[in-house]
Amino acid sequence: MKKFTRDETVKILHESSIAYREKLAGRVFAVIYQDSSAGAGTEWKQIVFSESNFAHLTGVRYAEQVTPKVFFQMC
Repeated sequence: MKKFTRDETVKILHESSIAYREKLAGRVFAVIYQDSSAGAGTEWKQIVFSESNFAHLTGVRYAEQVTPKVFFQMC
């Protein structure tokens, strides 16, 4: 796995947060699927994208005292 410099990481997080805000934040998606191992039924899941989910999707843990929403705003 490539190691990024601090500046590269900040740039990636900043650009990603802009794209997340434009494309995902505040949206709800319904994913409809068929699970062949669970029988012949169709199932669905609701996926909610909030500002608080951004940190989780990045895999970055900034600091204990910074909430996920604040992390997103910082990015």
